[in-house]
Amino acid sequence: MKDSEDLLKKSLKAVNIVFEVLDARAPLSSKDMNIDKIIGQKAKIIILNKCDLGSDDGNQKWISFFNKGDIEVALVSAVNGDGLKNITDSARKVIDKAGIKTKSIRAMVVGIPNVGKSTLINCMAGGNSGDSLYDSQTPDADYFVYAGFNPLIMG
Repeated sequence: MKDSEDLLKKSLKAVNIVFEVLDARAPLSSKDMNIDKIIGQKAKIIILNKCDLGSDDGNQKWISFFNKGDIEVALVSAVNGDGLKNITDSARKVIDKAGIKTKSIRAMVVGIPNVGKSTLINCMAGGNSGDSLYDSQTPDADYFVYAGFNPLIMG
């Protein structure tokens, strides 16, 4: 876990936003509480993945919950490719609010295992995430970090 935390801190310099992926069915159970402490004041959105497996009412309640903390939330079903525009719109809103002047979104995707990070990255990149991103998955890590020299860049 220490190695993943160190890589996360180091890689934060290469991105302008963090995408924290949570399972929409159980967002608090799928959240690593250390991530907020590690990323500090870096711009961040929460991506509630697998939203198609929960109810619309439940999804809206979770959006309201996170919005109370002034956090942007995007509902996504990465396996179906649904909601990608929600990510771009939310990311742009957070980046603009933070006063970051950029045309491209340089993002780091973080989250605990099995929340759909790889599926999301594959869907956004249109291919195999291993081809374009450095993957620091370690067997004992509490969460995985997808970042490095070629962070996910969205136009």
